Amino acid sequence: MRKLNKPSRNVNDILDTYSTQRKNIFSEIDLPALKDHLIKCEKKYQSFAELAKLHEIKNLPCSGQELLPDFYEKYFLKQTKLRKIYDEIKLIPQNSECPYCGIVKGADLELDHYLSKKIFTEYAITPQNLVPCCAQCNKSKLDKNASCQEEQILHPYFDDFASEEQWLFATCTKDYDAIIYICKAPESWSQVNQERILYHFNTFNLAQSYGMLAAQEIREYDWLVKDYLYNNDREGLVHHFYERFLSLNRRYINYWKTALYQLLVKEYEHYETIFRITIKALCKAARMHE
Repeated sequence: MRKLNKPSRNVNDILDTYSTQRKNIFSEIDLPALKDHLIKCEKKYQSFAELAKLHEIKNLPCSGQELLPDFYEKYFLKQTKLRKIYDEIKLIPQNSECPYCGIVKGADLELDHYLSKKIFTEYAITPQNLVPCCAQCNKSKLDKNASCQEEQILHPYFDDFASEEQWLFATCTKDYDAIIYICKAPESWSQVNQERILYHFNTFNLAQSYGMLAAQEIREYDWLVKDYLYNNDREGLVHHFYERFLSLNRRYINYWKTALYQLLVKEYEHYETIFRITIKALCKAARMHE
């Protein structure tokens, strides 16, 4: 998970930017009253989010808010002036890195409604409820609504679990034929935070995603490892992996690459097995998807 800076825009900016050159979607309602309502909802959203209690937030009906999901789809995504705000939020993550999974997917990010726009219509255009993420994470999350604090996925604008103590680890199977990622929060954390990070990890199926990425990373090191081992320089290879681990760890302690190189430093006695079998497993998986 990656912590993000909050959007600089607010819901009032979005409604003020809205152009009525076409059909005015709000023509039959009291727009000033709706604005006032949405601004109050936005403040409430922030106060609940800062306490990690968005699961407790309730709908506060107001005339016109039922139009907001449609407004989001037809205007916020398509009208030129509003699209600029949409794109501003999409560009918040560095290098298009999805904050939910921490992976750079090499494609445009989407905006996920942290609280579903179908259920919580009043937050359909609230910028702090719009999280830029990859399509895979957006699909995994769907419109799930947390029923308790432990079922809240991490909120990139309000939670910072990425830079705290280590909770993401990599290990090998018994036969060293695969890299496995596990989520293990420190015992010093509260029970709620321990369960939240595990829920987030499972919701986005990070073990599988990270495991595949680790196998690909190992495949790219195939010839380098063979060269070190051929020259009987295991110590040099361990040092290489250790330097890589230190570099990654300085930036992100809870990152799939950091955990992988941490594992490789520890498992230096099994390099031949890890690199031989894992590469074969990756090639087999690739053939199955052809």
